[in-house]
Amino acid sequence: MSEILNTLRKQGIRLRRSPTGTIQMAGENLTDDIRATIKANKAEILGALIGEESAAIRRSEEQAEAIVRESQRKPKYALVTEETPEAVFVTVRRRDKSGWTISVPKDEYDPWSIASMLLSGSPEKYHK
Repeated sequence: MSEILNTLRKQGIRLRRSPTGTIQMAGENLTDDIRATIKANKAEILGALIGEESAAIRRSEEQAEAIVRESQRKPKYALVTEETPEAVFVTVRRRDKSGWTISVPKDEYDPWSIASMLLSGSPEKYHK
């Protein structure tokens, strides 16, 4: 950040670049002297404001890329279910290829309880 921009902000002056490339100013302490300082340092202030906007855009892009990367990751667990007349067998496989099978009586099977178990972060404790 430029020194002049930092000084103005410490004085309570809020500055931003308008879509037309001018400086928009606001603040209770906005005096004629401060306006003159801003006009005299317009190029430096605009450069600093553009730099801040660019940094904010880069941060937003990085955050968006991180969200996309996370959404493209393989799920931590994969479920395979098999039904028989008496029970439902749920096989849970971890991404690292380890896994186990849980046998649940058909009348007690609830897919949401299986999902809750996995979301709890420690489904191994349910494995018998």
